[in-house]
Amino acid sequence: MWSKGTLCITIAANIGETAILQFDACFPDSVVGIEVDKKMADTKFVNYYFVSSKEAINDIAYGTAQKNINVAILEDLDIKIPSLLEQQNIVVRLDGMSLNCQNLQTKYEQELAEYEALKQSILRKAFSGEL
Repeated sequence: MWSKGTLCITIAANIGETAILQFDACFPDSVVGIEVDKKMADTKFVNYYFVSSKEAINDIAYGTAQKNINVAILEDLDIKIPSLLEQQNIVVRLDGMSLNCQNLQTKYEQELAEYEALKQSILRKAFSGEL
């Protein structure tokens, strides 16, 4: 059983996908749990590190039909860790950028739906002879 707040990273198939547990949970051996020492690192900072390193981690994966990595590969990663305060400042900035991106995505999807509805309305009118 892994505790709420544990950083999870996939090590098979979709290598490098991450999440932070929002509740206590168990997971299969294709996922590794990372419990961060709170005195040294911020879990969200470490998560952002893995998100930014996903491609590099994928490049060192092995296998033909399905790529894999293992705990030893993760342990050998050289993670540059700034001071805890700097990590927290970086997390605040990245969280803000992430929220902005989500808001832009939501707005884009809404505008796209409105455009599609307008297009359908014009097509209905055009083919019914209302135009």
